Amino acid sequence: MSVMFSASLVCAVALAAVALSGCAGKSSAAVPASGGAEAPEPPAAETGSVFDEAMRRGLPRGGLLIVADTATGVASLHSRRGELLRMPFSWASAGIGAEAGSNKTPPGWHRVAERFGDGAPRGAFFVSRRHTGRVIPPSGWNAPDPAEDAVLTRIMWLDGLEPGVNKGGAVDSHARYIYLHGTNQEHKLGGPASHGCLRFSNADIERLFELARDVEVFCLVK
Repeated sequence: MSVMFSASLVCAVALAAVALSGCAGKSSAAVPASGGAEAPEPPAAETGSVFDEAMRRGLPRGGLLIVADTATGVASLHSRRGELLRMPFSWASAGIGAEAGSNKTPPGWHRVAERFGDGAPRGAFFVSRRHTGRVIPPSGWNAPDPAEDAVLTRIMWLDGLEPGVNKGGAVDSHARYIYLHGTNQEHKLGGPASHGCLRFSNADIERLFELARDVEVFCLVK
């Protein structure tokens, strides 16, 4: 009797092992073997990303995208392959808005329409997008308040891409002279401080200008 019970127990254990083996086999089959064909490399700008959205709005595949995030005070520069640069920036003291005369920073999608200052020294002082010949040295880049709102080093003039939001009529970013530019108030970068423009450190705006040379650039302000 005990011999028959032992034999039955052995058979049961063997059958259970086979069943478990079959389950393990199904689970393993769902995971590609390391020796099999490699999965294709995912694209750097995944479907649904902000860069894909920029391309849908007309940015060439080889273009660049600046994302200026007022929630963090950081602007990031992206190519199709990924992030290239992170920079603190300042936006309007009056906040986000597009109305003419509001001194607010316009939201949404823009393109860099015009550029000024190529070859000018770092700290070059601009009035109406023309270098005055004056150069503010680094000792003057953290001017106390109240201070002259200097436009320094480089200018990248934005043009809105969204009719009714930042394009046309009283909300037109280009007509409002909304720039990316260097500043003499670098200590305020990372928070609201400007009269509507997006301010960067003089080193960062110079570097951004060089990276974007001869390339179409979009800018998303959010």
